[in-house]
Amino acid sequence: MKSFLHLQKSRTYFLLAIFFLSCYLLLLPVAAENAMFRANPQHTGIFENGGSEPTNTELWRFAMGEKVSIVESTSGLESSPAVSDGVVYVGSHDKNLYAIEAITGKEKWRFATEDYGVYSSPAVSNGVVYVGSGNYHSIYGILYAIEAVTGKEKWRFAMGEVESSPSVSDGVVYVGSDDGNLYAIDAVTGREKWRFLTGDQVFSSPAISDGVIYVGSDDGNLYAIDAVKGTEKWRSKIGIGGEWSSPAVSNGVVYVGSADENLYAIDVVTGKEKWHFVTGNQVFSSPAVWNGIVYVGSYDRNLYAIDAVTGKEKWRFTTGSYVSSSPAVSDGVIYVGSGDGYLNAIDAMTGKEKWRFATGQGDRSSPAVSNGVVYVGGNDLIAIGQLSSSGTSAISVPTIRYIPSSDTSNSDNSQKSYSLLIVIILIFIGGAGYGVYRMKSKSSKNKPPLLKNYIAQPMQDRIPSPQGDDHKVKISDQFNSVPVPTPKPVLAPQDHMQAGKIHSTKSLSHHDVFITYSNKDKPVADAICAALEKHTIRCWIAPRDVQPGEDFPQAIIKAINGSKIMVLIFSSQSNTSPHVTRELTKAVSNRVVIIPFRIEDAPLSESMEYLIGLPHWLDALTPPLEQHIDRLIKTVETILNQRE
Repeated sequence: MKSFLHLQKSRTYFLLAIFFLSCYLLLLPVAAENAMFRANPQHTGIFENGGSEPTNTELWRFAMGEKVSIVESTSGLESSPAVSDGVVYVGSHDKNLYAIEAITGKEKWRFATEDYGVYSSPAVSNGVVYVGSGNYHSIYGILYAIEAVTGKEKWRFAMGEVESSPSVSDGVVYVGSDDGNLYAIDAVTGREKWRFLTGDQVFSSPAISDGVIYVGSDDGNLYAIDAVKGTEKWRSKIGIGGEWSSPAVSNGVVYVGSADENLYAIDVVTGKEKWHFVTGNQVFSSPAVWNGIVYVGSYDRNLYAIDAVTGKEKWRFTTGSYVSSSPAVSDGVIYVGSGDGYLNAIDAMTGKEKWRFATGQGDRSSPAVSNGVVYVGGNDLIAIGQLSSSGTSAISVPTIRYIPSSDTSNSDNSQKSYSLLIVIILIFIGGAGYGVYRMKSKSSKNKPPLLKNYIAQPMQDRIPSPQGDDHKVKISDQFNSVPVPTPKPVLAPQDHMQAGKIHSTKSLSHHDVFITYSNKDKPVADAICAALEKHTIRCWIAPRDVQPGEDFPQAIIKAINGSKIMVLIFSSQSNTSPHVTRELTKAVSNRVVIIPFRIEDAPLSESMEYLIGLPHWLDALTPPLEQHIDRLIKTVETILNQRE
């Protein structure tokens, strides 16, 4: 009787343990469905959760704050929508990131960026939205991490202008910048892991496959970069510059469009070209890859379907205008916008039109498909699909997922470890284990209370440390001791301009000259900086001398406060740049000597006339530039000698 009571007590303890563990798993946070530009880290453009085929019926339309783009487009949106767990996230020229209910089109929240428009497309991973911002003709930009539910900022990382759309994989955010770098940022902390410098601006969005990052640069190269180390594996010449198309990776091949009017297929291992396909105009559209076919748009008004292996054309669909929008694939249908203000639905196998919808706006934003609805941006964000008889769309309820301690998300949807399934498995294992225990208990003469001993005895006493207590590692110590690369100071900008090197810079502790310029004049600014520092005149120039993760505006103010001279690279771009104006205003208030170096004959704006109307100008309107830089060096040396 005593053994029977002991057995019943042990069984009760065991089942209670299973019950409480099950409750714990069920109460774990719900992980957000991952979403990003081009649907997945490989950028194949395949929307697996597209659901049933949408119809050309407008469900709702959400009006953005700014109707007209500042570029040559009537579109208020260039950011492409990302859909996660029933919410659509999209950026706008009006300097906001919006979260909109996918069914109703009602705003949940908006996040205001700091004086920067949002041209980057958001990525959503583990309940956090990552998006970049930045203004045209500016050298400043920020990558934000924002809570998907509340819209509250988690962290920000300052860099050059961000038009590249971030990709997230294995707890790291990868994004390009107009400062020429590809950045790898820790998704949780916002700390820089590494940066890779290309030869020019990076508008292209990085694709990720098998531990390698693929990204294009305006220097005309496609780069393959080790995702962990940030080192170059290879580069392939794919064009003449202006590479805005983002690569797609499928079956060992990288596909990417180019401003030289070609679509390229590059071997992922060797970086060698397998084939190229010639269109009739520039290819800014990012390719989609599905069922052995590559789909890509061109400025020649066509959407092309090309055999992924041979590079031969299978069909083409002619629209009414240019196609810079990137095609989305769902359930055998291609969705792509065109410059004549239509969203086109095309049969992926035959190239025949299924339907088209008049959006009445441009096509720079690319469509996203989720649960029977197509979301596309322009002046407004539009949801196109079909409502069920109950008055709601076919959008499904989010699935409960277990969130691991670190981000292990990838394109294979590795987070499909459902809590309910885990509970069922645990109960099954518990029942089987208890059955085995009963059998052993009956067959044993002594019937030791094994279960009671196991629960009562501390686990650390059962697993002694082989090296003693002094060598035990605390979990908190492991997380607090994650190594962060120590930035190395670099004095000359020519060191930074070597494409293919990793650069982590540190602000100069002392400098004499602050160089202010528009991003479009960066080559001239770099040349001046190199020449001055060659003559031992120390300079501060952004973004080179901003520490990784440092607050950009704060770094600017600190640098101007420590300067004796400000060199202004004056052009039509800097003449209208609000950031250059702010820097000049700060320099004037600090009584810093301003030397305008004019490289373009442009009339002064009212702000510029107020700030620099009186100082002596150094004109550099006639070639060669070097002789004007020599004059500048002598002028700077003279002023510095006078102030010592």
